[in-house]
Amino acid sequence: MKISLLFNTLFICTASLIYLSSCSSTIGLGISDSKYDALSNESLLRYNDDRKKVIYKNTDSSFHNVLLCHDKKFTEGIEGLKNKFPIGKKDPEYWNQLGTCYYLKEDYLKAQFFYNLSLDAAKKQGISYPPAYNNLGIISIKQGHLQEGLELLKTASEMSPSLLTVTFNLSQIYLQFHLYDKAITLLEKLYNRSSSDIDVLASLGTGYLHKGDSKKAIFFFEKINTPYQKRIDISTTFALALYVEKDFKRAKDILSAHDRTPFVEYEEPALQLAKLIDMRLEEIRKKEEEEKRKAREAQQNSSNAANSAKAK
Repeated sequence: MKISLLFNTLFICTASLIYLSSCSSTIGLGISDSKYDALSNESLLRYNDDRKKVIYKNTDSSFHNVLLCHDKKFTEGIEGLKNKFPIGKKDPEYWNQLGTCYYLKEDYLKAQFFYNLSLDAAKKQGISYPPAYNNLGIISIKQGHLQEGLELLKTASEMSPSLLTVTFNLSQIYLQFHLYDKAITLLEKLYNRSSSDIDVLASLGTGYLHKGDSKKAIFFFEKINTPYQKRIDISTTFALALYVEKDFKRAKDILSAHDRTPFVEYEEPALQLAKLIDMRLEEIRKKEEEEKRKAREAQQNSSNAANSAKAK
């Protein structure tokens, strides 16, 4: 695989970490420590085990039911929410939670239906509810309607600029549209609010790498807490930035330490990049050996010439 093709493949992988506001769904590349996760307060899936235990104990809370859906206990979670209909029917968050259960179940038509009911409930109360716009945007993106998804995310962001998840999601769409300056502008705002967030740092690294500034990309990847540098999406893109800078030895070290994952779309680019790095290291090794051989040969020739002169 040529470096340009690998670059594009990695772009698709690393620019697709999109989260649902209030209850996100990822491919399982998690952040266990909330101090490195600025979005954790807006996303149930990003809660650590201790916070989940607190929610599970509160069986009367609708968040308890949504958490059941996150754990793939869809029937139990949805039925629990339906039982709360008499007290929840006027609450946009209630309909949003039902939509999220169906989203997690991958029933996107029903999810859209309930997210729209959430917007209707908000409209009747004369309020705005950006999470539903965000979540409708995520569905549009998953269905390949990037422009529609972008507009929905913009609406959510305009309604509530302080929502970190919406800002982050919008930055990811800008990355996918190759609008790197716009993406970086949003990501740097998030970075200024939380300079240790793993996904913000990784996205900044990705944005700068694709913009052509591999040194700046490395700067942000280096700021990621070391254990998380082993996350395959991060280690692969970090290694690619080092590859571009011709720091092949360090690129190999970073890539070799990555955590294994069952997701082929991540493992395959990592494997191809590893092959490219090994090729460059082998070229360097051969070049060094050739230089040493020439140096030894020159030294031997010089020694032979000196001995010949003495013999005369």
